[in-house]
Amino acid sequence: MQKTTMQIMKMTNFIMGNRVRTKSTTKPSSARSSAFRKRNLQLESLEGRAMLAASLETNGAEQIAMPTSGESEFFSTSVNATHVHQVFNRQIFYNRSTSAVFGDGTGNPVNAIDPSKQALLPGQLPIAANYTNYARGINGLIIDVSAPHQTPTASDFRFATWNGFDAAGFVATTVTPFISLIPGGGINGSDRIKIEFADNAIRNTWLRTTMLANASTGLTSDDVFYFGNAVAEMDIGNRGSPLILRVNATDTVAVRQNQSISPNSVDISNPYDVNKDGRVNATDTSIVRQNQFNVLQYFVAPACTHAGCVHEAETADLLRLLPAGTETHRAITSGPWSVASTWRNGIVPSAGAKVFIPTGIDVLYDLDSPTRLDTVRVDGALRFANDRNTRMVVDTLFVPDHAARLEIGTPTAPIPAEYSARIIITGDRRDANGNTAFAASDVKQFGRGVVSRGKVTMHGAKKDSFLEITGNALA
Repeated sequence: MQKTTMQIMKMTNFIMGNRVRTKSTTKPSSARSSAFRKRNLQLESLEGRAMLAASLETNGAEQIAMPTSGESEFFSTSVNATHVHQVFNRQIFYNRSTSAVFGDGTGNPVNAIDPSKQALLPGQLPIAANYTNYARGINGLIIDVSAPHQTPTASDFRFATWNGFDAAGFVATTVTPFISLIPGGGINGSDRIKIEFADNAIRNTWLRTTMLANASTGLTSDDVFYFGNAVAEMDIGNRGSPLILRVNATDTVAVRQNQSISPNSVDISNPYDVNKDGRVNATDTSIVRQNQFNVLQYFVAPACTHAGCVHEAETADLLRLLPAGTETHRAITSGPWSVASTWRNGIVPSAGAKVFIPTGIDVLYDLDSPTRLDTVRVDGALRFANDRNTRMVVDTLFVPDHAARLEIGTPTAPIPAEYSARIIITGDRRDANGNTAFAASDVKQFGRGVVSRGKVTMHGAKKDSFLEITGNALA
């Protein structure tokens, strides 16, 4: 007879949005570890804390347990979550940059998208990832959506600009962009809306984009986000409250010190390549000089109240655990974790690594390693090998969007009985004084665990509740 429930030992369970989060009800102890067990799958927390997520797929006979000293208590639980928000992705691309000219040939600006930038969402304070320093200003946006009812037009959007502390100052722009639809061109096959503005039409300002909820877009509520532009601003030495971004001599020096004049010698995210021509040279230095004393002011994006905002705001807070562009190791192609060619600069993640697996990249974790990683962000896919023992020791592993996935065995290829797959949560980052360190960006305390808004699939070897004995039992 197979067990047919998931079981959790001595745990409390509470739901926030689409995420299920679990904590041990017992007081953590350095002498005791907590664990999430599912057959031959295991999630351990060295400080008695584990975090699980929505869209958890499991197969019939498993056990999820938090072992403690003393007696055990069990209760059953199930996880089920759905996503109703229809906007999957918002990014900025550098239209008419060298990377845009040499795009993918279909009109999809995949090579010109800056992966280090992310939209500012309602209720958030800006960070460096929310604005660009592109010399042509904001001239390209993409929005990935579930299939719209028809091709969106400019009438399905509202655009406004402002450069000040008070968000109430935004004024509708008279600039009309060109809008096109790329069916299947977005992440995981979603449809991609491409918005193109004239060069320099939106420059040294914040742009508020509102995608309207109507019959054309199919949205149930307006989708609002912001990007900023401060030409030649390098985010060096800025001070103030509210913060003021100002182009000054330090930006000029930074460009001079990071010269790279060979063609296509820097990537699209390089901040010193202000005109995005694939190199850092005298042209970039000249642009910085011409824009001395330009200012971009930070503001607080007004909160919204509809249900979709809650989901998107939490996802954005989750992304701040490891903003794109701040990672130490980035996967650049699909492949095994242990292979150098999978990673940028050919360096496999080592102790303390902050790892980013971008959208469209599928990494196979194939190590049984005690190396302690800091953070692993999965925007693409992370799969655990099923032909060997695997062990990942990490402070925080998170899957921020439902288009991404964490896979530890599948229904057709589970982790076999002779192998185990283990994720060990360290939870023991310390500052210089030996105190537990919490990142200032983690205001919602999402970190230190496994957190997912994506699909988590776990399938291990089946266990029998009872074993048949071959002889008679002695009385």
